[in-house]
This record gives sequence, structure tokens and C-alpha cells, in this order.
Amino acid sequence: LLETILRDEWGFEGLVMTDWNGGYDVVKQIAAGNDLMMPGKIFQYEDLVKAVKEGKLAESDLDICVKRVLELVVRTPRFQGYKFSNKPDMDAHAKLTREVASEGFVLLKNNNVSLPLKEKKVALFGATSYNFIAGGKGSGNVNRPYVVDLRDGLLNNGFELNASLDAKYIKHINAEKKRLAPQKALRKWYVYDLLPNEIQYLHDDIAKAAESDSEVAIITIGRNSSEAFDRHIERDFLLRPDEEALLTAVSRDFHKAGKKVVVILNICSPMEIASWQDKADAIL
Repeated sequence: LLETILRDEWGFEGLVMTDWNGGYDVVKQIAAGNDLMMPGKIFQYEDLVKAVKEGKLAESDLDICVKRVLELVVRTPRFQGYKFSNKPDMDAHAKLTREVASEGFVLLKNNNVSLPLKEKKVALFGATSYNFIAGGKGSGNVNRPYVVDLRDGLLNNGFELNASLDAKYIKHINAEKKRLAPQKALRKWYVYDLLPNEIQYLHDDIAKAAESDSEVAIITIGRNSSEAFDRHIERDFLLRPDEEALLTAVSRDFHKAGKKVVVILNICSPMEIASWQDKADAIL
């Protein structure tokens, strides 16, 4: 079926590769048109040799897979003599990344031209504001020398943050990084989620205090994803109870004072906003 649809009907001439540790029967995988098994295990090699010797797999099926792998190899830059370097132009890459990111923003709502911000005194809410998600978990992660979080970006561009609120979030972020350090040392490639900030549960007092000394509120809501499981309706697609309580309190106190509320979604896929969009003046 793979060969018939992918190659005969669609005309695909490339290589078919499994996901990491994908599949259970390498003989059937080869027969079905899988060219490359990743990461490759010794028992797979042994099973293939045995299957060919016993006549359960045609050697010609293996030859086709080898041919497709080699065809890919000869097209690679390294095979063509490309001189790679471990010293890329990071400044140029950062500039390009910033341009691409700005073009990828989606403005979902912007009542009364709330964005771009005109106000300079900002009450910054949400742990993700202090810990931007730059890539997925596991194989979805990306290597980067640094991340400019929303807090950094605001301060770098002349905005003033509510000092008391800022101190609470920094304390929480530092505590979370300390808690996760042992796990991070064991699995350097994995991205661990920070626990929701406990101060978000004290939403009433915090929102009111922040409003009195700020001109605008920004709430960042973050979502990440990984291989091996699906995202969830309750804690991924919908707001979590603590997020909903925070948004409600901030919206109530800031709007009562005639001040705007901006929501930033640092997310990996769509979220439901219909039930709460009226609480925000802008959603990005």
C-alpha cells in the first residue's frame, strides 16, 4: 500500500524513514517500503539476515532500500564537498530569526489599537512571560544560545515593570529552575515544564495591587508539546483553572480602572479563546 500510493500514485522518489524506535517487525517494514530504520538496532540487522537466508525476504527488496539510502547520501552537501564550520554567524542567524518570528505573529484581537503598546508601566503576569517556550520537547526541541523572554524584551525596549509583581515571578522561576536542575542534568535534551506559579492562585490581591501602580496588564499563557502522547482538552486546549482565575481577576481590576489587558499566547497549536476573549483587549 505504501509503495502503491506513495511511489506509484504520488511519484515520490525519496527515502522513507521511521520515527525513532518506530515499528516492531523490521522484515515487514522493509517489505512494506520502509528504507531506513532509526536509530538502527543489532537485532534488526540479525532479523533481516535471517529472513533473507530463510527466503522470507527477497534480497532485491533490501537492495532497493540500500539504493534509496545511497541516492540520498550522494545528494548531501557533505558528499558534495561542502566545507562546514562549527562557527556559524550567530548574529546574522539571530537577526533572521527575529524577522521570521515577527512575520509569524498572529493578531487575533486588537480592540482600540491596544497593540503596539503605548503605555510604559507594565504589570507582567504568567510564568511563561519569564520563561518563553522556544521549541518543543524531545526531538521537537531546538538548540539556541539564548532566549529573549517577554520580560527581557520589555526591559530592553524601555518599558517599566511592576516591581513587586516582577519580584514574585522571579522568585518562582528561580525556585522552579532549582527544582528541575537534577532532572535536567540527567536528560539534557528534554524540556521540562515549570509548575504554574503559586502566586497566580492569590489572583485577587495581586491583580488589585498591580493595577494601582501600572498602566497596562500583559498575561502570557504558554503551552508546549512532545512526542509520545497527545495534547489534552482540559489542560492544553482550554485554560487551566488557575489561568482562568488570573485572567478574570486582572481583567476585572484593570478594566474597572479603564486600563487595558493584553494576552500573549506562546503556544504550539490552537487554543480555545471564545469563552474568554471578551476579558482581553488584545490577543497575540
